[in-house]
Amino acid sequence: FFLSITRSTLIPFQCVTSPNGSSSMLLHPGIICFESKDHALFVWLAVAGIVTQPVAVLGLATYVICSYPSQVASGKGQRFATRYRFLLHRFKPDAYYYGLVLLYRNALVALMPTVLVGIPEVQVPLMGMILIAVQNLQIHTAPWRTGLANLVDVLLTDLLLVILLSAGPLLLTDKTQSAT
Repeated sequence: FFLSITRSTLIPFQCVTSPNGSSSMLLHPGIICFESKDHALFVWLAVAGIVTQPVAVLGLATYVICSYPSQVASGKGQRFATRYRFLLHRFKPDAYYYGLVLLYRNALVALMPTVLVGIPEVQVPLMGMILIAVQNLQIHTAPWRTGLANLVDVLLTDLLLVILLSAGPLLLTDKTQSAT
């Protein structure tokens, strides 16, 4: 859910160069980026959406995870954990922070196509590095409450990496075809 909301709020910033030298929105090529009033409205709405959705969620989650140890030490841990169950309950107590890791991973995955919209040959390796880094952390800590959940997480990340690696040759094919 977080990933789809974040991706949706970033759509107005995905601009690609048009043949005439201007840039237009990737999903709405009729809207000229940073020149038209329509795009300016989309950008303002996107900024409001970014501040009220992904940034607010990441800020709250960071606060919760950073203050969790002190809440537990003060004796308020059970009440705190119940209040923020959505972030803490899926993971082992010693891996309470892993929900935040997943949120930041998803934020980076959502940002990648926006920040690097015109250069997929950089997007693919960076996306792979993000997935491998988080997978290595997951393998090392086994944060999920059950062994099966940890195994499924590893296998799904492996599947994503295989799909990502499969996209590499397609990028070269696209470059070759566009040059001719």
